[in-house]
Amino acid sequence: MRPFYCFLLLLISSSVFAAEFMPKAFKAEFDQSFKSVVRKKVVIQPGILHYQYPGNIRFEITDPEEGLVYVSNSSKTWYYRPPFIPGEPGELSVSPQGNTLVAKFFDGLKNGLKNNDFYKSRDLGEGKFELAFNAKSVKEMGIKKSILYFKGQVAVEKVNFSLIEKMDITFKDDKEVTLVFKKVNGEEKLDDQIFTFKAPENTNISTN
Repeated sequence: MRPFYCFLLLLISSSVFAAEFMPKAFKAEFDQSFKSVVRKKVVIQPGILHYQYPGNIRFEITDPEEGLVYVSNSSKTWYYRPPFIPGEPGELSVSPQGNTLVAKFFDGLKNGLKNNDFYKSRDLGEGKFELAFNAKSVKEMGIKKSILYFKGQVAVEKVNFSLIEKMDITFKDDKEVTLVFKKVNGEEKLDDQIFTFKAPENTNISTN
C-alpha cells in the first residue's frame, strides 16, 4: 500500500485569510476509501491529518486503534506499520529525505482553483472542480488528477477549503482514493513535535 493511501489526503479552515484558498496549517478528521487489491472490495478507514506549509504532514489511520502512521517534515520521513498480530513487532521505515509526494500535493493546493505551474483547474459545476496535474507534477507526485467537492454552489472566486466535503485522487497508475472530510480546523501554526515520530516499543526499524 503506497504511503499516500495511509496518507493522504486534508485541509481547511475557518480562520483562512480573505485572499487565501488554504490555511497555513490545519487538522482534519476524514474517512478514506479505496479498493483493496487483497480484499477485492472497497475499504473505508477513519483517520486524522495534520498539515503545515511548507512540506509538513502527519497522516494517521485511527481504526484499528494503533493504525498506520505517515509523518514527513522538511528533512525526514517516517512510515509506521503496526503488527498484524498483537505482541509481534511493528515495522518502521525511516528516510533521511523529507517533503515527500504527499506534502508536495498539499503544498501545491495553495494555488487554489486557478491554473498554475502544477495543474490546470476546471469547473465541473455543482461545486465540483477538477485539478489536472502537468507531466512534471505527475512524475514528482505520481498523481494525475484530483476532483474537489465543495458545499453548495458558490462562485469560484469565493470557494476555499472551509467548504470542502470530499476529494477524489487518481494516481498515474489509475488507482483511486477518496477522502471524505468530517471535521477540519484551520490553524496559524501547529506544534513542531506533531511532524516527528517516536517508534513504539517492540518495533523493527529500517532506514533507506
